[in-house]
Amino acid sequence: MKYLPLLAIALGSTVFSCHKNDAAPAPTVTGSLQVLNGQGQPATVFAQGQNMVLRFQVHNNSDHAIFLPNPVFDPATFLSISNRVGVSFGKPYEYIFCTYQGGTPLLAGQTYTFSIPWVEEATYPTTSQFCRHAATSYLPVGHYQTHFAPIFTWTEYSTPTTPGISQASPAQDFSYEFEVR
Repeated sequence: MKYLPLLAIALGSTVFSCHKNDAAPAPTVTGSLQVLNGQGQPATVFAQGQNMVLRFQVHNNSDHAIFLPNPVFDPATFLSISNRVGVSFGKPYEYIFCTYQGGTPLLAGQTYTFSIPWVEEATYPTTSQFCRHAATSYLPVGHYQTHFAPIFTWTEYSTPTTPGISQASPAQDFSYEFEVR
């Protein structure tokens, strides 16, 4: 009983004390992965014989320009599709980043988009990073996923005349599951 006042003081000071905000700052570079239907909307169910567009976007969340190296991702795994048991159905391109560029500049707040249809069709746009479409066919009925885990690297430039600072993010895991019925 004699410790009850001490306990009340300890609990009271814990409840009413100020807490430091330990929230981590937003990462400089983030991404988003989607599989789109013919109307350009994210979808998880497709009809057999229906095409889909794989889209990956890289976002510069900082308030200054950055420079992504070329290639941005491992072309062997980027946007590849497999079924639930791990059987690979390939990827929708044969080559990516065919024109050598030192890298890709991303201005503050800018988004860089990679977009390619699973089956090559004139009605579905392909972004310029893909220089040759693979001879893919429509996926059979089943459950599928596309998955990759890039480590983003970039160089920051606070001003055009200052040397850049190279940085890297922890691996970010991107996975998108969908079904063909």
